[in-house]
Amino acid sequence: MTITNIENKPHLEMKNLSAGYEYLNILETINISIYPSETIGLVGPNGSGKSTLFKAIMNLINVKSGDVIIDDVSLRGKRVSEIRNLGVAYLPQHNNVFGDLSVNENIRLLNVSYDEFKDIIPADGIRNIIKKILNNPEQLSKTLSGGEQRVLSVALGLFKRFSVLLADEPTLGLSDDLSRELIEFLCGLSKSYSKRSVMVVSHDNNSLEKYCDRVISIKAGSVSYI
Repeated sequence: MTITNIENKPHLEMKNLSAGYEYLNILETINISIYPSETIGLVGPNGSGKSTLFKAIMNLINVKSGDVIIDDVSLRGKRVSEIRNLGVAYLPQHNNVFGDLSVNENIRLLNVSYDEFKDIIPADGIRNIIKKILNNPEQLSKTLSGGEQRVLSVALGLFKRFSVLLADEPTLGLSDDLSRELIEFLCGLSKSYSKRSVMVVSHDNNSLEKYCDRVISIKAGSVSYI
């Protein structure tokens, strides 16, 4: 995909970012700049640091050196709520639904209507799953299938306003066709607004190469190529 409508100034920057857990460094001097209206795909083997990078951006792990900057504001030392208020949305690898709450209760936490919720993702296959979930609003979320929980989790995460979206393996538990639909939709979100950026982690390299502006490989905690 050809990069279009990208301004000269980065929207989100990782500068010499090193991070990890206690005495173990996972990321080593990561330098990545993401521009407005750009989507970046992240690929790499399991354990290479892709999820750790998102956690470092959200300040969920120990950032040992370097910085993460959004629109000239440093995220170092900020709480997750503060980072969220600066416009960063994070879809974690593990589902962010409350399993002991019903589907209805999870949706009510967002203060949105069923009609708004079922139309959040226009891709037909994904929307059909959402409609199926909404047919049983009192069902406990933890009793949904893995794919249904994933779709619910992604849809819930997209209902908050954001200017940067970090989507970590959003297609876990979905079929190949549904995975491609969802990746196409998420990658297209950067083009919906003039100053929105998206980063997607996925093992579906073909879809990332097709729908992302750039694909970056992370191996052993370092950027391998851009």
